[in-house]
Amino acid sequence: MDKKLNFNKHIQNIKKKAYGIKSYLYPLLNKHSKLDVTTKINIYKSIIRPTFTYAAEVWMQASRTQLRQLQILQNKTLRQCLDAPYYMTNEQIHKDTKTPTIEEHINKIATRTYEKMEDHPNKTIRDAINYDKNQMKRRKRPRNAL
Repeated sequence: MDKKLNFNKHIQNIKKKAYGIKSYLYPLLNKHSKLDVTTKINIYKSIIRPTFTYAAEVWMQASRTQLRQLQILQNKTLRQCLDAPYYMTNEQIHKDTKTPTIEEHINKIATRTYEKMEDHPNKTIRDAINYDKNQMKRRKRPRNAL
């Protein structure tokens, strides 16, 4: 986290890590690979995407610009897996691969996590998510984003 308490360095680190994994898996994901498209998409969803959605509940309050950088990474990877032509829109690629956008995926993960926390046997964990939203107007809290 930066001095300004934003996630610039963290997002840059995530991108660097994900691009490294993507380049390592390039022989499997490129257009000359003999793997079918479904397998390529599954490789992306099971290996690359988890590297940049890990602990997303914490940093989901990052700015739209930072989340957009991760969305660009996802778009490039899906386009590479499909060997999609330049005129195919990102929305069409997401629809064809049944892959949600990064923001939708992070919200889904966070919602699931907070639902689990509500029923957790540990009182401290349950209390961590029970706060008055009106009292916290100036301070961003992850659950307010949902």
